[in-house]
Amino acid sequence: MPQLVPTHVGVLIAACVSMWAVNCVYDLPSSLSEPLRSHLSLSEPRFAYLISLLFTVYSAPNMVLPFFSGPLTLHFGERQVWRMTAACLVLGQVICAFGIQTRQVWMLVLGRVVVGLGGEIIGVLSYDVVTRWYSDKRLSLALAMALGVPRLGAVANAAVLPALVQRYGVPAATWAFGLVPLSLTVLSALYMAPLLGEAAADPGSPFAAGASLAYVRHLSRAYWKLACICVTGYACMNSFGNSAQRFLAAWYFGGDQVAAGKSLSFSYFIAAAFVPFTGVILEMPWFSIPGCLMLSSGVMGVSHLALYLHVFGAAVPLFSLGTANALFGTAYWAGVARTLLVATRTSKPPSSPATPTDQSPLLFGSEELYQQPPIITAPTTMKTPSLTT
Repeated sequence: MPQLVPTHVGVLIAACVSMWAVNCVYDLPSSLSEPLRSHLSLSEPRFAYLISLLFTVYSAPNMVLPFFSGPLTLHFGERQVWRMTAACLVLGQVICAFGIQTRQVWMLVLGRVVVGLGGEIIGVLSYDVVTRWYSDKRLSLALAMALGVPRLGAVANAAVLPALVQRYGVPAATWAFGLVPLSLTVLSALYMAPLLGEAAADPGSPFAAGASLAYVRHLSRAYWKLACICVTGYACMNSFGNSAQRFLAAWYFGGDQVAAGKSLSFSYFIAAAFVPFTGVILEMPWFSIPGCLMLSSGVMGVSHLALYLHVFGAAVPLFSLGTANALFGTAYWAGVARTLLVATRTSKPPSSPATPTDQSPLLFGSEELYQQPPIITAPTTMKTPSLTT
């Protein structure tokens, strides 16, 4: 019986749906905004601190997860790790919802920690899976889709959640907008299970523990430059997103949270809708990833300044922010994927002698890797992808 959806397309859809749900949960505190402050009976300064704390504890696991998520995946296999992260997402959101229902701030903070453990790991796994299945064809476009579709979670959050809160109250909106999307993550995990590796990696694989240091040594200078861009770029973008709705409501909409949420969702929608186009642009040989990163960063800086100075109102800066975010995210993650694929090709187990090809300028430390994605075979931890299935 022929498949209704090719396997590689199903993998991309499952990864996008999983990350869409994660984005819905990630932005919940900022979208609940003033109604959550009233529900918890907190003063403005304490609530501002709480919002920052909720996003901090979500992201804090990233400080230590790289030292554990890789070995866990190697030891238990991607299938088990994907299941555990999906379980963390659901459990953490249940704790958050109970914390809001009972007005227990400590429970809300604890739930965000658990959600962060699952959300950050499943994000890495999603991009890893997409990269492996599309490493030989349309990598930039596939990663663009994996980045753009999940951003629709922020669109739904900013556009729908304030209206739900206004009609049904904070606790009911939290339960509905948390657990309904995460049920799709569970379904995606069930779909992905047969396609993911169940056992540990082959000892001869460059992903094995004995070759991990050699693998790091093969990461090019471009990768470490991208790591610095990640710290500086996303520190600015995420900080704005944490308080954007309250900022727009106070400065442009007279305190109307629903109107501010709809305006913010417009920017998120533009960021999601333009991502496929930026992915196609990056497939063209005359566009470079460094140039796109510089252009998008400049546009974001000008847009933020225009918002602060009340130039052109809110619509024009938010539109330009959305387009710049789409270009920045697509270029950044495509660059990371390509540098990692290059490192995978050039890294060898300690027992394997290097070949002249491994040391070619194109594959090691060359900026040309931004322009030409390499072709690799799938690691043994996953069933071999086929773009013809």
